[in-house]
Amino acid sequence: MNILSHVYLANNFGDDLFLKILLERYPNVDFKFLHYQNHYPLIENYANASIILVPKLGRFHFAFARFISSEFAFKLYFKKLKNILNKESKTCDGFLILGGSLFMEGKKEYFKKQFYNIVYEMFKNKPKFIIGSNFGPYRNENYKLFFKSIFSKSNDVCLRDLFSYKLFSDITTVRYSPDAVFELRPISHYKEKKSVGFIPISLRNRPELSKHEDLYNNFFAQLMLKFLENEYNVSIYSFCENEGDSEAVNNIIKLLGDYKKEVNIVIYNGYNMQDFLSHFSRNTYLVCSRFHSMILGLINQQNIFPITYSNKMNNVLDDINFTGQYTTISELDSLKIENVYNTTLNNQFDVFPFLASSDYQFRILDNYLR
Repeated sequence: MNILSHVYLANNFGDDLFLKILLERYPNVDFKFLHYQNHYPLIENYANASIILVPKLGRFHFAFARFISSEFAFKLYFKKLKNILNKESKTCDGFLILGGSLFMEGKKEYFKKQFYNIVYEMFKNKPKFIIGSNFGPYRNENYKLFFKSIFSKSNDVCLRDLFSYKLFSDITTVRYSPDAVFELRPISHYKEKKSVGFIPISLRNRPELSKHEDLYNNFFAQLMLKFLENEYNVSIYSFCENEGDSEAVNNIIKLLGDYKKEVNIVIYNGYNMQDFLSHFSRNTYLVCSRFHSMILGLINQQNIFPITYSNKMNNVLDDINFTGQYTTISELDSLKIENVYNTTLNNQFDVFPFLASSDYQFRILDNYLR
């Protein structure tokens, strides 16, 4: 069986976890992934994965679109894409969309709508699955209505938070289940007792948060120093270099002065999935801004202190009835380092009773592929 798939391929650790789970869950299914490069590190590790090359949507298209109508500017691009999808639809048994924040409304709204229109036209008579996503944020009601139509034409749409689900709960094919990474089981039961991991994000390219960058970096640095002074083994992780995480790590490390030599810097590069997972899981405590660092911490029964950057993190914490403390980036200036230090040491939460009573993301796809 062959399945064509759309996944966010940018060496983002969270999205690569989706890939890992998918390819190991269905070893006898051949998955083809749309990508604008003919290689991708994680895909190369699996015999049941390959790449279907598609043209890259470059800056030229968007620059051109400023002077000429978008429909004309993108016409050639979409013609090529349509030919590729038409060819694949003749040999593939279905289309899978797998990812977290794939349905945010933004600058590429026109492209996104055209992409889904073409997919659903070419795969009109074949199963279509959407797994692992949240919806939004969105500004325009027409944007929501467009995807309501797309979801209605899907065989299964599994959304990962209740807020997103309630937007489309009147559609019979839409359901809710906690994030797909919850399908993982604890990576390791071994924990270094006095170990803490920090997982920042870059705020530089996030217009609504960039004004907090100095406050955010200093907060991370001061909290790391507090743990170092108490003789903890401190690590800092970059989940996605393409989104500026490594730059954020370096900016925070610079603020530590001589203490920077005592911090372990761990960067995910697309090739070191297992080593990265193993190193990450050995921490007893986590201070996390990356969505999937929070999810992994819950799976591994690590004490987490989330510093949330979007409602998608807040929504999940609400859904699981998280009883620990957390904060948003905009609230950091009201917190004292000493209090956050003590909170992190005591922020225990058992997510497994909640998961045991929940639906799971791959249930419908299991029925089809197995």
